[in-house]
Amino acid sequence: MKPYKAKETKRQRANANFYSHIVPPAEPEETEFRHACWQNHRDRIRRHLVNAGSNVFQLNRWDECGSECLVEWSDTADKYRLRANYCKNRHCAPCAKARAGLLAANLRNRLAEQPQNNDRYRFICLTLKHSSEPLANQIKRLYKCFTKLRKSPCWKKSQRGGTAVLEVKWTPGSRVWHPHLHIVSEGDFLRSKDLKDAWFKATGDSFVTDIRKLDSGKDAAHYVTKYISKGTSDAVWLDDAAAVEWITALKGTRLATTYGTWRGFQLMHHDPRNDVTDWKPVGLLRNIARQAWAGSYLDQLLMLRLEEALQFDPHKQRKKREPPHICIQ
Repeated sequence: MKPYKAKETKRQRANANFYSHIVPPAEPEETEFRHACWQNHRDRIRRHLVNAGSNVFQLNRWDECGSECLVEWSDTADKYRLRANYCKNRHCAPCAKARAGLLAANLRNRLAEQPQNNDRYRFICLTLKHSSEPLANQIKRLYKCFTKLRKSPCWKKSQRGGTAVLEVKWTPGSRVWHPHLHIVSEGDFLRSKDLKDAWFKATGDSFVTDIRKLDSGKDAAHYVTKYISKGTSDAVWLDDAAAVEWITALKGTRLATTYGTWRGFQLMHHDPRNDVTDWKPVGLLRNIARQAWAGSYLDQLLMLRLEEALQFDPHKQRKKREPPHICIQ
């Protein structure tokens, strides 16, 4: 497979090389804590990032994700938190999980508000017909058709605004991409048949849609935002060509967007007014881990608590129990 050649100027390459040395290197203890549960998958994705033409700065941020990790404690929140350098790459599972959590919280707050004009929240799914076109072209066409749909009479008459989240599935056998939009829409009643007809008119060949009422804003936020953390089918990363196409197709593409009366609502906004202000440093994670390995009982208990409460594990079901309380002076 021929590697994808990124279009970068000499100045951009020089800047990437310069800033790549700014991020402090991650210690083994920090990498182990943040990425142990998906390290093999992470190494595979890194190889795909190289083939997709990622520059030195992006790869360095990926490698050093979780460096300079500081453990803090809050008496008000009664919990620990971690502060570190994060790559914020959309293909990094822990970073994507954190991004999805913020989006879900903002979406839950929005859905908790009472709609005006007797409107209700609805869940809508729009799907394109299977195509052999490159994924980037299919994603652009999907968003373009969604814009046409919003200009249709039935949509303009019934729907006020909402948010749309992109999901892309991939079938390994047929090597076909399946991009579709998951939409949380605020508006009036919209018949399923009218939606199908309007979507077929907007696309010219697709009519598969789904529409239903949302009874729980919490469930809706979880259902929609899980696609932000997952992105695409796991099988994509096992195929070199598909993985490179997925990475390059997402460059410059927004996975979540708003429309209509929701314009201006920031899905990824972090409100500092809700933050706890009494966070106190406990120590660097690497030092705590080393002391725990050396036999320090308190540090061993602290590492156990951090692993139970904070460490990313996409396959582990969290137990709803209070870990042992530890006082660190």
